[in-house]
Amino acid sequence: MRGWAVLLLGLLAVERPPIAAAQAGPIAAAPQPAEPALQQPLAPPPQAENPAGGRRLIDEAHLLLSAALLPPDLLNLTATGAVPTAGNGNASRAAPPPPSPLPAANQASVWLDMDGWAKIVPPSFLGISHEWNDVDELVEPEAWQLLKDLQAYGTGPLVLRIGGGSTDLLKTIPDWRVWDTLRRLHNESGMVFILGINFEAGDWSLTNGQLQAIRRELPQAAVLAVELGNEPNFYPNKYGKPAAEYLACCFVNDWNAMAVPLSCPSGRMSCADGQLAGPAWGHVYMAPETLDWFLKVNHRWISMVTIHWYRDRAENYNTAETLLDENEMRADAGSLRRLVETAGKWSKALRVAEMNSISNSGLRGVSDTLSGALWSLDAALEVAASGSTGVNFHWGSGSNVYSAVIRRTKDGKPPIVKPPFYAYALLQMALTPGSRLLLGATPTPGNPARPPSLKVWPLFHPETNTLRVVLINKHASEPAVLFLSANRGHFGPATLLRLTAPGGLSATRNITLGGVAYSPEGISTAGTPRGELLEKALDANGNSAYEVYMPPASAALMIVR
Repeated sequence: MRGWAVLLLGLLAVERPPIAAAQAGPIAAAPQPAEPALQQPLAPPPQAENPAGGRRLIDEAHLLLSAALLPPDLLNLTATGAVPTAGNGNASRAAPPPPSPLPAANQASVWLDMDGWAKIVPPSFLGISHEWNDVDELVEPEAWQLLKDLQAYGTGPLVLRIGGGSTDLLKTIPDWRVWDTLRRLHNESGMVFILGINFEAGDWSLTNGQLQAIRRELPQAAVLAVELGNEPNFYPNKYGKPAAEYLACCFVNDWNAMAVPLSCPSGRMSCADGQLAGPAWGHVYMAPETLDWFLKVNHRWISMVTIHWYRDRAENYNTAETLLDENEMRADAGSLRRLVETAGKWSKALRVAEMNSISNSGLRGVSDTLSGALWSLDAALEVAASGSTGVNFHWGSGSNVYSAVIRRTKDGKPPIVKPPFYAYALLQMALTPGSRLLLGATPTPGNPARPPSLKVWPLFHPETNTLRVVLINKHASEPAVLFLSANRGHFGPATLLRLTAPGGLSATRNITLGGVAYSPEGISTAGTPRGELLEKALDANGNSAYEVYMPPASAALMIVR
């Protein structure tokens, strides 16, 4: 069986250029790489069997050229939309009948302006956040393969943030296994790191020792930033004060008092500007005035502003349906956007360095469901729309409810892939380097009294004239039809890859992306890659027009060339 990313890349049928590591600079500065010349078809590469998971591992260079490895019939489509039968790629049966016409309340329309207001999504937008403990498990074969799967789409190396609750509990220098792991991740994949060091203890000698170990153990190119502390807005009883009182009286100056000697170890003439990240605030509801105050005092030492985003806390009531409340999403995204604007006033990039659905390890039946995947996909694109340079999904130490990959190393078992991982893969498929995320693509409802449950995230790559649209139907039980038009009359038919599960929003298993799924008990894959062909029409204004049916509780990637 071919690798999962290889199968789906065949459906995408696109070559990807090599991408440089993530930058800390403003999002607007992201380059638009030229499309490389098409490669000659390659013979399938040698494949090595993985005894633990029964998975065949394929060299990453071939992953990026996998369209050449897959015969066209793996699209499961013909020019008329017929579906080949098993065992004969040229035989076909009738395509499934379209659904019955839906009432106006379930319909929506959207017009896309390829030349309109947009944000360029930078390389290495996607990242993972992991606690300091058990980092070495990330390079065990199965977990390592999953990270490679996420890097197979040519969107740049992953940004791995090491930290979280463990940052301010770290009272020693991490041992050799941690540094060996990080060096291997960087050397073999180009991954770069945001590394947390202890701030809460207020022990300069400890914190400086951790900083010096980072400098000593890792090449400079591997370290994107060093994050000082973690979620100071939740520090309990600092100086005997409640968190709010500590923030008001002391935090900003305390941070500066630590940052200056860390950055200037031999006095003011030896200062290294812009090597730290912070404030690692625990939620997006940080007041912009507080961030402005923090940067006014500390901007010299900051290379990157870091903020965390969780939809809610595990202690609060939530369900798979309430997680996707669009009003809550709009409020959170609005707060994030204001923080990005505040950071921009000081010429600082902002990254959501820790994010997940529900904090404090997640909520079973919510974080580990298809709903959790849809929230992750939607929230990540809200991060991109805000102008942030990227997002790091938090995995805890690899066994938390919200972890996209549950590692079972201590039990001698392979990892389990959870629903949010599929969202990461779909996101990576959509984020073609150099693409412009078109803003303001809000569907107009067929019934104005009832806003649609659809989210539309279009990304247009002007150099390759390719449009990728992420579609999300958040409604638990009602399908929807989207009438989408774009002001490029020369576009052709569209290919649609779906993210679905038979159990709907509450599904924790049997998730498929493009017809392919990971095993419930490991990283082997099953299923035949499947896409749908959407016919193109021209509307009265000469726009390319498409009709897209979206089942309830589902997402899709629409690709138009």
